[in-house]
Amino acid sequence: MLVAPVAIGSAQTDFALAALTVPETKLPHNCRLQPPPPQPHRVTQGNTIVVTAGPPVYFPFPGNPWVGTDRRLVVEARKRIDPFGVPDGPPPMLTERTKMEGAWVANVREGYHAAYVSSDVTVDVTAVRFDDASLVTTTRTVQGTHEPRDVSDRVTLRAVVVVLRANSKTDCFSAVDAYVRGLKSLDSR
Repeated sequence: MLVAPVAIGSAQTDFALAALTVPETKLPHNCRLQPPPPQPHRVTQGNTIVVTAGPPVYFPFPGNPWVGTDRRLVVEARKRIDPFGVPDGPPPMLTERTKMEGAWVANVREGYHAAYVSSDVTVDVTAVRFDDASLVTTTRTVQGTHEPRDVSDRVTLRAVVVVLRANSKTDCFSAVDAYVRGLKSLDSR
C-alpha cells in the first residue's frame, strides 16, 4: 500500500520545468526568446570606476529562460502567478513582510521564467512547482490584479502552475500558449 503513493509522488516531480521553453522550430518567424538584459559590470576609467546598470526591475531573472530555486526569484515568480496579498492595516515591517513571503512560498520548490518577443508583443511565461499537487489552483488567488487589456492563460501541469501573459493576443502568444497547453499530455502519463 505504501508503494502507490510514492510512485504517484515521484511521477509528479519528474516533469522538468525547462520543458516549458518553446523550441525555436515551434515559434512563428517573428517570435523568439528575448535576449536577457546585460548584467552589471565594472569598467575602470583612469581613477574612476563606472558600474553599468543591472537588469531592469521588471526583468530580475539572470537568464532567459531561467529555472531555479533561488528564494528571491522564486518569490518573484510566485508574485507573477498569484499576487502576494498584504493584510489591511499599517504596512508590515520589512522583517514581517519577509517572514510572510517565506511562509507564502514555503511549498514552492522551484520557479521558471521565460520572455518571448515579436515585433508587437512580449509574452511572459512564469511557472512554479509546488511540493504537493493539491496546492495547485486553476484560478488566481487574488482576482482583478492585472491590467484589463492583458491577455493571459493559466495552465496546470501536475504540481506546476504556468501563467502566460501578454498585452495582446498575437501569433507569438498563440504559439507559446499552444505549446504549453500541449504539455498537458504529461498529466496522463
